[in-house]
Amino acid sequence: QGPGGQGQAMAARAAVHVVALVAFLADPGLGQQVEPCYQSESAYVDGSITDQIPNAGFWSGAQSCQQQCKDRGPYCSYWTWRQDGDASRALGPGGCWVLGETATLQPMVGVGAVAGPQSC
Repeated sequence: QGPGGQGQAMAARAAVHVVALVAFLADPGLGQQVEPCYQSESAYVDGSITDQIPNAGFWSGAQSCQQQCKDRGPYCSYWTWRQDGDASRALGPGGCWVLGETATLQPMVGVGAVAGPQSC
């Protein structure tokens, strides 16, 4: 690489991160309870699934997490989305977990948790 090649590569990577952050923050669902069936400060729990890396990825809002559940059809009955990350487990914000019919709703206060059924 030439003298400016490394700097240009770093600038390109930084630009990608900025675009991703802007897209994340622009989602109107971020931290908002947008459906009457959503439960704030709650999480569906089924065994240790929600103690692991999000099984449906990271999304910018609860609506996107609910859509992940819908996309899984009969394999998902409930979902949980966390606005906040968890530094102790090296998890970023926006974690989405999709769960089966045996999941139970439990309080999860202080982490921006939102949970709901596959469809309202």
